[in-house]
Amino acid sequence: MNNFIMSVMVGMILFTTGITAYAETVTEVSVFSRHVWRGTAGSTAISVQPQVTVPIVTSAGEFSIAAWGSIPITDTGGDTEYDFSVSLPIGKYGTAGVTSYTFGGPILESDTHEVEASFSTSYAGVDI
Repeated sequence: MNNFIMSVMVGMILFTTGITAYAETVTEVSVFSRHVWRGTAGSTAISVQPQVTVPIVTSAGEFSIAAWGSIPITDTGGDTEYDFSVSLPIGKYGTAGVTSYTFGGPILESDTHEVEASFSTSYAGVDI
């Protein structure tokens, strides 16, 4: 429940601080026969995975925020995962990001939370 409250608070801050979303929001929904996370198979249930990405421009620059989820379709519930991420292009050098992973229980009651920083770039036409 604390994660839900934190998400609502972050949303309220973002939408009241003079930001402009000038590019189109990207929304997609995928359906998979099961959820696999970092090589580990999850529930054998069908998994619905919605995602929304919003590009944003502020006086400080451009970045994007995204939300992604994995919801198993079962009679007994099952473990969900929902991730929130922020990514920021760093000139011609690449993209830095932070992702918050929450998983391991029913939606909004998950018992595992991890935060991960990332950096990606390209060199000689190869994505790294």
